Amino acid sequence: MKIEKLPDGILLSILEEISDRIDEGEIDIENPFEQDNLNSLDSLMSYFGVKDMEIPEYSFLLGLYKLNPNFQNEPLKRPELKTYLVRYSESVREWKTYFIDSQVESYLPIGRRELYDLESSELFFYYEGKTVNEEVDESEVTNNEIDFIKQIN
Repeated sequence: MKIEKLPDGILLSILEEISDRIDEGEIDIENPFEQDNLNSLDSLMSYFGVKDMEIPEYSFLLGLYKLNPNFQNEPLKRPELKTYLVRYSESVREWKTYFIDSQVESYLPIGRRELYDLESSELFFYYEGKTVNEEVDESEVTNNEIDFIKQIN
């Protein structure tokens, strides 16, 4: 069910309940997306058969309340859905395994010991080969932050 399509009469009942919950301190209108607010709205909307709400539904309900401070005495105004581009930057530490193919020219047979000796003698550098695959063994996010938020419609 699309909440924004509900008739005005039902929305007025919802606004009345939201207003009561704000007065009781159950909803903090200044911090609309705090978990306690979302839980309260989930509880409220379950009476109307609405479950599994997402950002648009939560924001519609609280936007409706903010847009209609005198909802008991004035015609209902509905908020407009907007889209925002949000860019995050994330710093990640990764532990990877690289698979590198190298070619070694030799008149003698080459095994592991010979390759280790060639590396020690600085005649062979495996990292000069071609990386053919890499696997992330483990990763850790060390930091993330919002770079910008921009309304795009």
